[in-house]
Amino acid sequence: MIRHVLAFVFLCVVESGRACIFLTYCIKTMPYLTSWDEFSKAAERLYLSDPSKARVVLKYRHCDGTMKIKVTDDVRCLQYKTEHAQDMKKLEKFNSTLMRHMVSK
Repeated sequence: MIRHVLAFVFLCVVESGRACIFLTYCIKTMPYLTSWDEFSKAAERLYLSDPSKARVVLKYRHCDGTMKIKVTDDVRCLQYKTEHAQDMKKLEKFNSTLMRHMVSK
């Protein structure tokens, strides 16, 4: 399951020397995936589709005990957030799997 975050975008259009500003909304392309299995499969596919463009970011916040992982290729962005120790072990294993992919190519 994917939770989308709503974003508001201001568009500026210049017509006949006058600037018009429109307020629109769109769905941001940075979903938080709620299932670990879904995230790991999608993130690995994203990395293997074009390894030279993919980036992985891990963030740990000690104050609230959350770990976030973000995998992006500047077109798609996948994120997963957890507070559970079991998921953190899965995250560590996933990170080492991606590292093995990076070293082998």
